[in-house]
Amino acid sequence: MVDMSFGKLLVVGMILVIAAGLILSFSDIQNHGESTQPPNHISYTVCPSVNPAYVKEWAREVNGPESLRTVLIKSFNASLDPNYPIALVKKLVEDGKAERVYQRYAYSFANCSKTVSASSGWYMEERYLAVPPIREITPNTKEFDILYGMIYTEIDGKGVVFLYYLSNPETVERVEGISFFYPKNLSIAETTGEIAWRCWHYTENGAEIGSCEEDGKGEFAPILTDTTDSIGIATNGIYGYFVVVFNGTVNEQDGLPISLKIAVVTNGKEAGLPLGGVP
Repeated sequence: MVDMSFGKLLVVGMILVIAAGLILSFSDIQNHGESTQPPNHISYTVCPSVNPAYVKEWAREVNGPESLRTVLIKSFNASLDPNYPIALVKKLVEDGKAERVYQRYAYSFANCSKTVSASSGWYMEERYLAVPPIREITPNTKEFDILYGMIYTEIDGKGVVFLYYLSNPETVERVEGISFFYPKNLSIAETTGEIAWRCWHYTENGAEIGSCEEDGKGEFAPILTDTTDSIGIATNGIYGYFVVVFNGTVNEQDGLPISLKIAVVTNGKEAGLPLGGVP
């Protein structure tokens, strides 16, 4: 009788432990579902091989700059992989819906002390229009601190830029903002995200004058140059994405006269990570 009672108690105890485990697991899932950007660990899968069915379906939804803005965000948000919006734009160019495409990306690692970057030029080859995993660029590095980049295309006479970043919350304390530089002969029709500051040029009494409004600090402070206008895009979260739509297109055939600098804090120190010809 003693043995049977002990056995029953053991079975009941096991059932309670399993039930508690299930409740705990379900609670964890619920908590993660409440936030799209969990505060601790998050894994990204960056892979040039994308599902063409998804890309084809998203491309059908694009019929102008406004819908492209929406679909770019949808494709990135669904995967947290920049290769999907890149493949989408490439498909749009192949289908004749968009004019051309140019992409840049950069990986920063070793507490943001080292950065490797690449750009596609105006080439349509898949080997240029892709972001590889960091292990293919630096074989001795398995993790990155932050991956950031831009994708530029032209549709219906307007330039559209998709900006993104993916940071590692275990090494990057916060991303403070993105400084975005573009030719002063272009004007912005619309942008997603919060604009923290803006610098621009205007003519008064025959003289060109540069001005900035609002402010930032450190690596996210406004920068006024002779050749570019700029905006500061506030960031909030361990990953982010933004779309900028211009009223025109860039004229250059050799390079892309658009650049950015992303301000991050790691190990208590601020760093400004450039991409493109930052002034």
